[in-house]
Amino acid sequence: LCNLSPRKVQAIDDWNAGFRHGASAAHDSGLRSLVELPIGVPPIIPDVFAAQALPAGQFPATPETRPPPQVWQER
Repeated sequence: LCNLSPRKVQAIDDWNAGFRHGASAAHDSGLRSLVELPIGVPPIIPDVFAAQALPAGQFPATPETRPPPQVWQER
């Protein structure tokens, strides 16, 4: 640690000691297991890039064959 006064170094050491004390007290209380949450499995994300078979004679929509977008109109 550069350019820290002895007072600041002592404050950092005190904070670290307090953190260790608090973590130890929390562990020793046995209450930690009451607030732990299990980590779930990751969500299943569909593969949007997978090739999909289309019925014979159908082709994916192109900008020319796609219907026009809906536009909101004020009433």
